[in-house]
Amino acid sequence: MQEILARGTDAIPTLISQLTDAGHTKEPIVDYWRHTSDGDIAFMVLTDLFEEPDDKTFNMPDVPNWTTIMHGCNYDAESCWRTYIRKHRRQSVQKAWLCAWNRSKNHIYWDRTTQCFRISS
Repeated sequence: MQEILARGTDAIPTLISQLTDAGHTKEPIVDYWRHTSDGDIAFMVLTDLFEEPDDKTFNMPDVPNWTTIMHGCNYDAESCWRTYIRKHRRQSVQKAWLCAWNRSKNHIYWDRTTQCFRISS
């Protein structure tokens, strides 16, 4: 994570490119998850990087985030994520992030106060 933060906005396209990677990690990186893939981790990191400390404000419009994933799902986060991916496919998540990135990349900055990425107006 330190390397990602050190790369700043240059890390975002790399994370987006990994969203479709379904290769499993040796061990799950999230407590209580049965397994995690590189794409799962990329999604988690991207959403964390654009979410403010209040856990409500998300600074990348028009992309799936945890609010999207959990909407209407009454199960744990992993189950809701897997259901979302089965229905929408990893490629759609990647496409949404790539479109949002291309639209906003010149306006994204790291806000030291909130410790997340924001988009300037």
